[in-house]
Amino acid sequence: MLLASEYGSENARAHQYGMRALNHSRNARDARARAALLRAESEEIRGLPVNDAAKLIESKRMERERAQQQAEQRQRQLSSPEPVARQGRDSRPERGIGL
Repeated sequence: MLLASEYGSENARAHQYGMRALNHSRNARDARARAALLRAESEEIRGLPVNDAAKLIESKRMERERAQQQAEQRQRQLSSPEPVARQGRDSRPERGIGL
């Protein structure tokens, strides 16, 4: 997990499979976008009182954790070998003829 959170999911996946920097320009563009986002967040936090800043930081941390958990759950569902039973007309059990 540390690798994915530190380098991004695409780079972590590439590292896992032994591939290196798939697209340098995309990596640079992503890094610039992430830096701009972090700068904007830090400016927002600097303008807040300490208690409000702490609440904002904690809420953003919890939001990131929830998103990470949802992504992990989705990945487990996609990689699960068991098919998911569909609910519909064909999934109802057949009934025998009662006498």
